[in-house]
Amino acid sequence: MDVLKGKHCAMDECKQFDFLPFKCDGCSKMYCLEHRTQKAHKCISIPSEKNNILPKCPLCNKYVLIKSGESADRKVSQHIDSGCTQYCVDPKKEKKAACFYSKCKAVRAPCECKFCNKWFCPEHRLSDDHKCPFSTTGQKKKNNPRGASLFNPFRAKLNASKNDKNNNKNKKKKKNKNKLDPSKARIRMKGIAKGNKNIEMGDRFYVEINFSKTLNKKALTMYFNKNKTIGRILDEICDERNIKNKNHIASARQLVIVCMRTTGVLPSDIKLYLMEPEFQSGDTILIRYEDE
Repeated sequence: MDVLKGKHCAMDECKQFDFLPFKCDGCSKMYCLEHRTQKAHKCISIPSEKNNILPKCPLCNKYVLIKSGESADRKVSQHIDSGCTQYCVDPKKEKKAACFYSKCKAVRAPCECKFCNKWFCPEHRLSDDHKCPFSTTGQKKKNNPRGASLFNPFRAKLNASKNDKNNNKNKKKKKNKNKLDPSKARIRMKGIAKGNKNIEMGDRFYVEINFSKTLNKKALTMYFNKNKTIGRILDEICDERNIKNKNHIASARQLVIVCMRTTGVLPSDIKLYLMEPEFQSGDTILIRYEDE
């Protein structure tokens, strides 16, 4: 009577003797408990599509596209029979469907830039996020050397306003008496504003929001992170009041934010803390369509 009825593991690095070996369905060899799976002993019967490897044509050296459940050998033969024209992966076609930002690997790009008319993913849809070469006037931006700041007309206006403020302090004080003081309004907003509670108190930017007659939405008070751009807070306001924001489509009606104190349209690509004193925490804004 044979006492030892076990088998040695077929794995060359193992060769362990096992009384209860496992038989592989692919290669029909016997393995121990550790190497019983096809992945563990690198079974030769695993098809190439399970390894995420596309087969390569031996004639044209192009990768052949296969779907789940298809035979790689049959697909390659069909590709060769078609004259190496069908079932091949086209890298140019895949690049057109992806985000136009060079460093982005997103497959979906549903947002169109209204300046350069290219398509981007939601993360790079704003002009500053994908480094758009066109300004709001439609002209190409100058290629500044590395380290030099890009020209922004809104920031230039802010710098000019700061210089005028230093030169005409007395005139500004008289004019500001009749205007709404954002610092006083901010104290009132702190008790009723909505927002993400995880934002620290020092980073909160308070805004009172009104809507145009076309939008017909109830006014509300919110706070945002001061490091966010106007475009980002516009998305959060639209989500709060169920407004369809189609600013990523160049041909659609564009939503804009107007500061009620300065009556100026706020650009969507500048962060909140960079807009002072033209736009401050505690200001009231109006959301309307650009053509209203």
